Parts: sequence; structure tokens; C-alpha cells
Amino acid sequence: MGYAKFIVAIFFLLCACKKEEAVRRLSFSEQERSWFIYHVGQQFKFKSAIGDSIIFLVDSVIDYFHPEYKYPDTTVVIDEAETYVAHLTAADDFINIAFYKSSLYLSDASELNETIAWHDVTGQFVEIDAIKSETPFTVKTLNGVTYDKVSAAVPMSDVLYPWTRWESAYYDQKSGFIELIDTSGASWIRQ
Repeated sequence: MGYAKFIVAIFFLLCACKKEEAVRRLSFSEQERSWFIYHVGQQFKFKSAIGDSIIFLVDSVIDYFHPEYKYPDTTVVIDEAETYVAHLTAADDFINIAFYKSSLYLSDASELNETIAWHDVTGQFVEIDAIKSETPFTVKTLNGVTYDKVSAAVPMSDVLYPWTRWESAYYDQKSGFIELIDTSGASWIRQ
């Protein structure tokens, strides 16, 4: 009888122990990695019809995993999520492009997310339609080059700041920004 009680006690003890869930590793697929075209030292030059130009330089690129925590408990890791960030600077502007995976804040862990912080654009953040709204790519020929995976990069808000210079842009999956539209509506083409 004592042996049976011991077995029952062990059984209840094992049932009471909560099994820890394995931490998921949210990483990019090969198809999603096709967006990652940036390398330190790259230059992207844009020129307007009247001859003005701006050059963005890629000064840093990182691809890393970071823990995501079970809200509000910041001690329980639920995911190891991958993030890819490229930072581009110009004389008086910068663009920070981040592609990431996440399961937090109603994000779908299987989908690619992006955030583009751009200092001199309307609202200071743009979204790539092909990612955000799953809008189909278009084809655009600029300066003799045909881009076949083009999407609009549209501001997330219409807030104008005193330094706002850009209204929107076009982004090619394999080439990055290919056309910038300034607040006067003028097009600046990638050279």
C-alpha cells in the first residue's frame, strides 16, 4: 500500500510540473532574404531633372537574433527572432531599413515585417506596399534600367515637418530605392 501511495505521489508530481515550451527560432526564408541587398560602403545616387543630386551611403548592416519575451513577463523567452537592419546616410538625411520576424503585438511569425524610418520623408516612416499590403510588383524602367520587382514606398502618415523633403518613393526588391519623389512632385532617379 505504501508503495502504491509513493507511485501515485510521483504521478501527481510529474503531472503538476509544467513542461517548458521550446523557444521558436523565427528566421527568414531564402525568398525573404532576397530583400537584403545592402552592403557596407554601397552608394545610391539620385538625380533630379534639373541636375540636383543626393547620395546615400550604406554605413552599417547587421543581421542578428534577439529574444522576444512573453508579455508582461520579461523573464520568459518565447522566440528568438531574426532582424536585418541597414542604415543609409546622406549629407542631411538618413534611412534606417529593418526587416524582421516577430510573434509579438499581433504579428504573424511566418510573415516578413518591415519598418523604414526615414528622416526627411513625410511622416518619417514609409511602408513597402508589396510587404505591407501584399500589392503585386510592377515593372519600371528608369535611366535605361528595367526593374521588375517594384513597389511603392508610401508614408505611414501625412505629417509634414519643417525639414520634410520627400513625399514618397519606389523600391525594387533586388535594388532598393530606385526613385524618390520630393514634396514638389519632382522625381529623383537612381543613377
